[in-house]
Amino acid sequence: MRQKRSRAGVTLIEMLVVVTIMGLFAALATSNVVQKIEAAKVTKAAVQIETFTTSLGSYKLDVGAYPTTEQGLKALWTKPDGVANWSGPYTLKEIPKDPWGHEYLYKHPGEHGDLPDMACNGRPDIVSWKQKRSQAGVTLIEMLVVVTIIALFAALVGPKLFQNADKAKVTAAKAQINSLMTALGSYKLEVGVFPTTEQGLQALWTKPNGVANWSGPYTQQEIPKDPWGHDYFYKFPGEHSDQPDMISYGADGQPGGEGINADIVSWRSR
Repeated sequence: MRQKRSRAGVTLIEMLVVVTIMGLFAALATSNVVQKIEAAKVTKAAVQIETFTTSLGSYKLDVGAYPTTEQGLKALWTKPDGVANWSGPYTLKEIPKDPWGHEYLYKHPGEHGDLPDMACNGRPDIVSWKQKRSQAGVTLIEMLVVVTIIALFAALVGPKLFQNADKAKVTAAKAQINSLMTALGSYKLEVGVFPTTEQGLQALWTKPNGVANWSGPYTQQEIPKDPWGHDYFYKFPGEHSDQPDMISYGADGQPGGEGINADIVSWRSR
């Protein structure tokens, strides 16, 4: 008496095809996520180094010289022994480690100019005296593979990628606001008062009319827009302390909002 075999399920070939496609996409998607996370760390490290450079300028204005190699960046937070005219701290919080969990390298006198040399121990190519832009791309084969399978997996992987990118932009906005607030402190030390609302953040880069004792620029580059391409809101006198109010209105560029549209403000960005 013959027995009939059940033919439900998938064949071995079908299973191998699915596993192969999933493996290819997982490899590409994982690589993309890792690249985005690494790019966010690189951006954060570059912003931190720029912030240190601004703080070191304020330190030198008071003390008359940059911290020595032995004193290091900690001199911005804790007064070194035997140093006069120190009126810090010159940073908003204790000196952080780089995004990879290492101490920043610091040397003064430096070897690349009058400023101290700083480098990211986790990524030695990220240094204070130059910036390297990462160049990434995909091969034609990778593009064809992604186009072929993106319809199957985009709903699962896409939201995660965008979420990571949004978090990186929020982190960058907070770091930029902290850097600009430090630069405003240097401006006030020399001019005697923060820029008015009308003068705005541009006063850190270009001398306003009628302002004495200005010896800027107080930033390493022209005033940036926020990570979503909008101008930072600036107001002085502010409404939340004796310091100016500065705001990034988030992804939508409008006051209020939630999530990535939420406001990022100077009085809560530390």
